[in-house]
Amino acid sequence: MRVLAAPSTFLTTGPDGLGAFEWHGVDVRTNPYGRPLTAADVVELAADCDGILSGNEPLTADVLAQLPRLRCISRCGSGTDNVDLAAAHARGITVHRTPDAPVGAVAELSVGLVLTLLRRIHEVNPAVHRREWPRTPGRLLSERLVGIVGLGRIGQAVARLLAPFGCRIIAADPSLASAAWAEAHGIAVVPLDDLLDCAEIVLLHTPPGDRALLGATELAGMGPGALLVNTSRGSLIDEAELHQALVDGRLAGAALDVFHKEPYQGPLAGLENVVLTPHIASYTAETRAAIEREAVAHLIEGLGYR
Repeated sequence: MRVLAAPSTFLTTGPDGLGAFEWHGVDVRTNPYGRPLTAADVVELAADCDGILSGNEPLTADVLAQLPRLRCISRCGSGTDNVDLAAAHARGITVHRTPDAPVGAVAELSVGLVLTLLRRIHEVNPAVHRREWPRTPGRLLSERLVGIVGLGRIGQAVARLLAPFGCRIIAADPSLASAAWAEAHGIAVVPLDDLLDCAEIVLLHTPPGDRALLGATELAGMGPGALLVNTSRGSLIDEAELHQALVDGRLAGAALDVFHKEPYQGPLAGLENVVLTPHIASYTAETRAAIEREAVAHLIEGLGYR
């Protein structure tokens, strides 16, 4: 029995981590490249594997067709958009994920990015390092109307963290369960267009769709001077249109942790009113360990061990 640990880093090596496979007599092959695997890399490394601890590598129908022994995929994270679920199901491959472990870390970074934008920390910090002393005025979170797009686990956690600041919160989410949660917590659920029109800060915490959620029309519909934060999926935003909206001054700023292509090398990196982080929303020591332990346990169980 053999498994591939596909993430470029896998920190938990003890008996609750990769060491658990050794205890069961399962051989572990790790990512030798120190970067996210390409489709060709996955085929090369997992061709004789029974299981995959998955990061963000593409597990498409074509890739899965070239992995004849694969029985189980255990995703280190909450999403499965890198996995062709229909193809996996057709081939009898079970797919697991870790939806609860990343919630706190992603919610905390989201709120941290909001505060960074409002107080313009990303602008004044490098200035002080240059021995300058700018007296740059910021804005209070308590005075803002915040719109959360998506009230799943993370969106709800963000709302709970924001509540003590005293800001007003609205949300856009079509699910009945989310609407019930919002009503219980005094949050108005509105159509997406209405949220974009009136929210001063917009946070994205929703799964990706077939096209960008925020394209030219949606970004144009945001209020002048609004702030945008995305720690969900890069495909939710048309990056070229966002760049134009920021250059034009229609939006005051944005903070992005996720991108269409990573590592990000695009023009948003040249704008001072943009905060860019390298897909680290769930990347805390505590959260990473919890995700990895849970993913290992799922894979061991998926391969028939107890």
